Amino acid sequence: MAKNENAVSAFLGAVYGGFLATPTRLECWKKTASGTPISLASSEPLSELKGKRPILLFGGVHGDEPEGVRLAEETLRSLLIWTRDGIPLAPWIVITCLNVDGYKANTRVNARGVDLNRNYPSKDWSSKADAPATHQAQAPAANPKCKASLS
Repeated sequence: MAKNENAVSAFLGAVYGGFLATPTRLECWKKTASGTPISLASSEPLSELKGKRPILLFGGVHGDEPEGVRLAEETLRSLLIWTRDGIPLAPWIVITCLNVDGYKANTRVNARGVDLNRNYPSKDWSSKADAPATHQAQAPAANPKCKASLS
């Protein structure tokens, strides 16, 4: 993933070349339970997005599905080009890879063995997994990544 992050950073520099205001890029928005940084890009600083309804795109929720990371990276690339070209856009936030540890290990679950897709709170949430592959956590939003994405 570091290779992809470097490519995105290089792309940001090439697109904006220091002469236009750039979208916000937080290289370490949050950290995984094992301390790995999770990066985030947004059309505006997060503090300025309060009260707005930005479009939110997560890639890499399941670490063994690299297509989601690729889609998020390509979408971010398009958003940056459109922003550079002055095309009016709704506010946006892109997290190219939410499950960084799972992505690095090529596993569905994170470093704690939790399937992030099964950790978001809902009315029918249960700590009992429907099947062994679902890897439930002990409580809804117990995982720091899920909790962070809800705030």
